[in-house]
Amino acid sequence: MIYLAFDVGAKRIGVAISRSGIIAEPLTTLAVADPARLDPAISALIAAEEPTIIVVGRPERSGHRSTIIDAFINQLSITVAKNVKIITVDETLTTKEAERLSHHGTDTDALAAALILEQYLAER
Repeated sequence: MIYLAFDVGAKRIGVAISRSGIIAEPLTTLAVADPARLDPAISALIAAEEPTIIVVGRPERSGHRSTIIDAFINQLSITVAKNVKIITVDETLTTKEAERLSHHGTDTDALAAALILEQYLAER
């Protein structure tokens, strides 16, 4: 099974992957004009990696960010194959933790996505 995770931000989307189902690793960060719309680079990434499960970080509280992330998830559900599960995980404090763990020049958005994916893998 291949797992992809997304940390959706206002201008960037961090992406992480797990091919083992045990270890999550940062993959990339994509700059996006509108995170509520599915960027072609994300569609291409999904097509290339062929994930079985997609994990999206989402805040527990409702608000502007959760509305954008819900729109992103809706676009994902339209785009991906029917056999791909889309799961949300509470992303509270993952960006702060990624910033704390990162070193100068480290991709904190992709690291935050890896933390989201690690949380999902640990909980299942």
